[in-house]
Amino acid sequence: MTCRDLVLSGTTALLIAVTSWPIAGQARRGAEGTAASSWSHPRTAWGDPDLQGVWRSEGSVAFERPLEFKGRELLTEEEIARRLKRAEERQAVALAGKATNRGFRAQENYNSIFNTSHEKPKVNPRTSAIIDPPDGHLPSWTLEQVKRWDEREAATRGRGEGESWEDVNVGGRCIADLSVAKVPAWGLGFGGENTAYGGRDAKGENLNITNGDGIDPGASTGGARRILQAPGYVVILHEEQGEYFIIPLDKRPAPSPAKVRQLRGVQRGHWDGNTLVIEHTNIRYFYPLIPNAGFPLYPGTGETLKVTERFTRTGPDKMEWRYTVEDPAVYTRPYSVLHGLDRNDGYKMAPDLCHENNRDMGGLLANARADDQLSVENGALSVEMRKPRVEKLRKEAQEAAKSRSSKRP
Repeated sequence: MTCRDLVLSGTTALLIAVTSWPIAGQARRGAEGTAASSWSHPRTAWGDPDLQGVWRSEGSVAFERPLEFKGRELLTEEEIARRLKRAEERQAVALAGKATNRGFRAQENYNSIFNTSHEKPKVNPRTSAIIDPPDGHLPSWTLEQVKRWDEREAATRGRGEGESWEDVNVGGRCIADLSVAKVPAWGLGFGGENTAYGGRDAKGENLNITNGDGIDPGASTGGARRILQAPGYVVILHEEQGEYFIIPLDKRPAPSPAKVRQLRGVQRGHWDGNTLVIEHTNIRYFYPLIPNAGFPLYPGTGETLKVTERFTRTGPDKMEWRYTVEDPAVYTRPYSVLHGLDRNDGYKMAPDLCHENNRDMGGLLANARADDQLSVENGALSVEMRKPRVEKLRKEAQEAAKSRSSKRP
C-alpha cells in the first residue's frame, strides 16, 4: 500500500467516524421553513454550534472593487437585474452547446459541459469580496516584497513554459495548495483594473457562465464545501481539487514552522461564541521561478503568512464566511474578505478528477521542446500580462513607503 493510500484510508476512516455521530436536530429540515427571525443556532449532540451540511457560494463577486463602483459596497436593484439577465442569456447559449470556456490568453479550451448548469444563475449584491480595507482593494506590497518579486522575474525571464518541472505551477499539475483564499485572489489575479486576462471583460466580470456553482471571477470560494463535525474536530471537504482539512479543536499548538511547513499549511480551530475560527499557519510556497500558463500564485514564500477563516451561521440556510490574510513580509497591512454561503444538502459534490499534468510531466516538457520558439514566446507573453498589475503594485509600494517616511518625526 502506498503512502497516499494510507493517507486516504485514514481520512476515510475518520470521515466515517465523523458521520456516525448523532446530530442534534437531524430532522430540523422541516422546521427550517419557519421565519428566519424565529431561528436559533442548532447544536450538535455534544453541544457545539452545528454548521454541518453542503455550502455553496451565494453568487459571483469581483475580488477587488472595480473603479465604476468606487465608494459603493452594494449593487443597485437595476444593476442586479441587468447582471442576472446577462447571466441567463449566456447560460442559454451554453446550454444550447454553443459556448466554450475562454481560458488563459483567451484561448478556447473546454466546452459548455465544463462550465454551465441548469440551475438558475445567482447574482451577489456586493461590489467586491474585499471588505477591509474599506475601499475594496488589496493593501500595497512592501518595498521588500517588490524587490523579491523583481528577483524572481529576473530568474524567470527568457524561459519558456516548460524548461523544467519548476516552470509548471501546482494548479496545472493538479497539486492542491492552500486554496482557502483562492490563488487568483492573492494580489496577482486578473480582472477589475487589470484587464489583460482574456477571460475577463473590462469590469472584471467572468465571461463564462455564472451558474451559482461558487466559482467567483476574482476570488473563487472553491466550489461547494461539505462541513462535518465530531467531538473535538471539524472536517471541511472542498469540491475543487478534492481537498479536505481535518481541523482539531482541542487547542493543541501548531508544530514549529522550522520543522513543519507545507503547501496547504497546518490548521487549528476553536469556537468564538457561535463562530468557527480556523487558523492556517506553517505555509510553504516553493516556487523559485514564476510559473506561466495562467495560474497566478501567492507572491510570497508563506513563511510569515497567516490566514484566519471565520464561519458564522446566520440562518437556517445561510452562512457568512470571512477570511483575513496577514503577511507583513508581503502586505503593508492585513486584508479581509467576505463571502455569503447558501446551504444546499441536495447538491451532489462531484470528485475533481484532475490528472492532466501530474501524470504527464514528461509529455508536458516534450511539448515545449517540440516548438521551443513558441514556448519562449508564450513565456514572454505571460510576463507582459503580469506587467500592468506588477507595475501598479510597485507604484503603490513606493507611495506607501514615502507616506510612512513623511510621518516619521
